[in-house]
Amino acid sequence: MKKVSALAVMVALFAASCSKVESNKNAAISSSSELVAPANFDWQTSGTAQLDMSALLNSSATSQVVKVYSEKGILLAVRNMANDKRNIISLDIPKSESSVIVAYDNQVQDVTLQSGTTLVTAKKKGGKGGNNGPGIIPPGFSCECEGRMRTFSIIYSGVATTTIELHEKQKGNNVGNTLISTYANVSTGDTVVFSRPGNNRLFSQSHVKVNGVTYNIHTSCSVDILGDVYGPMLVISYTNGNNTVCDWTPPGCVDTDGDGCCDNDDLFPNDPTKCDVQYIPGENVYGSYAWEDLWPMMGDFDFNDKVVDRNTVLVLDPAGEVTEVTHKFVVKAGGADYLNGFGFAMPGIAPADVQMVTSSYAQPGQYTTIDAKGLEAGQSEAVVIVYENWKHVVTYTQNGRFFNTMEAGGLETPGIGYSDTIIVTVKFANAQLVEEVLEIDPFLIRNGERGAEIHLPWFGPTDLMNNANFGLVDDASAYPAIGNNWVNANNLPWAIETPAGAFDWPIERIDIVNAYYDFVEWATLGTPANWYSNANRDASKIY
Repeated sequence: MKKVSALAVMVALFAASCSKVESNKNAAISSSSELVAPANFDWQTSGTAQLDMSALLNSSATSQVVKVYSEKGILLAVRNMANDKRNIISLDIPKSESSVIVAYDNQVQDVTLQSGTTLVTAKKKGGKGGNNGPGIIPPGFSCECEGRMRTFSIIYSGVATTTIELHEKQKGNNVGNTLISTYANVSTGDTVVFSRPGNNRLFSQSHVKVNGVTYNIHTSCSVDILGDVYGPMLVISYTNGNNTVCDWTPPGCVDTDGDGCCDNDDLFPNDPTKCDVQYIPGENVYGSYAWEDLWPMMGDFDFNDKVVDRNTVLVLDPAGEVTEVTHKFVVKAGGADYLNGFGFAMPGIAPADVQMVTSSYAQPGQYTTIDAKGLEAGQSEAVVIVYENWKHVVTYTQNGRFFNTMEAGGLETPGIGYSDTIIVTVKFANAQLVEEVLEIDPFLIRNGERGAEIHLPWFGPTDLMNNANFGLVDDASAYPAIGNNWVNANNLPWAIETPAGAFDWPIERIDIVNAYYDFVEWATLGTPANWYSNANRDASKIY
């Protein structure tokens, strides 16, 4: 067997609580007009965590595949890493999640990431990892297991030569475990096959003692142990009661393009400039942006005037830096008459850093000017206009002038309207650090008026914004001072983001505080940060 391993990494990145109470704890507030958010509440729903993997990587290995998953098992990043390269993994993590899972080659350790600064250092810690460590055993790989097992095999990854003992506790034996076998001089990387004399079946539970710690391993076939991690041991195979062997041998390294990334972990096996990928918010997962579009006047706070879903893939070169980014945008709802445009800025990225922008949607150029690179002209930071008029990219299949927000119009024949998926790819002239391109600044262009932008509260305007609009009517933006922008006097925003999943928006003219009961608590206390995805909502008021 070739060496494989997995580990579960619990990462204390954010302190966030999750409410499961299906009730309106803030029934006294029935309208957003009654809600006051603290002045220091920034409305941000995610943050950047930088994971330093240098303490975990094998310095003798030329490359090790590191995969990072969310708490829910969603793939966030695939990195080929070694200690002679950049060993930092930067991630955009929702505040509602307090951990990630890391799987990597040549290590079988539990790792706790200690937070407190923007840089989180991964440190080795003994213990049992999760069942079927993600990234090690392929999804869906399993074997039929009949009767009690006859053997099981592990790879040992402890730091020194040791002796491993197999004990069993026989039924009715109240004296203690019985020593079955002893395996001496086991070193890092060795494979150990546990069995009973005469190839007899193991008992329902086997107890493996290594380095003074005893690990209880189910060998009854009632639990799938393939890929399980027990301290410094990874289960890689077993033989069931019918003498059928179940194992998974990882593929060898074939590197067609010579970039140091094995083809089976390289999404671009024929391109030596591309090796790794990162996903925002996760592989095949979308997050959402939602707007009220009457700024600087307050609206009805149903946050469905425009809902845009986004999935992003970062493409990294063999050095771990970003060479291109592909965004997918889908308009999910349009509960407004305004012919809004949509674009995004790339904070800190100058137009000169961009080589070319390509899009699956051709801009009509009615009120924006796109330069030869595909960027909006006249901007000091790179800005991409995704579309000028949202109605050009959606198809109505329901009655009414609103798009997927009226209850009757959306739930009756002929059904829910749909949108083109607009694919925007940004290729960089110079490779960028991951942390520099993790976050984009999405904004609406209100009703085709180029100088009227509506951003998330923690961003500032682009160069083409008409700053004279700040402070008008209900707007209380801090700009040009430091603080929230596109907020009213009660620090309530015109745009929100749900980073860990697509947003289920309220039905037309249903205030968000009456659809999502935890929204008030989130706005006033900052918790629960998963207000948009937990069960504390009125489903009858959500489209």
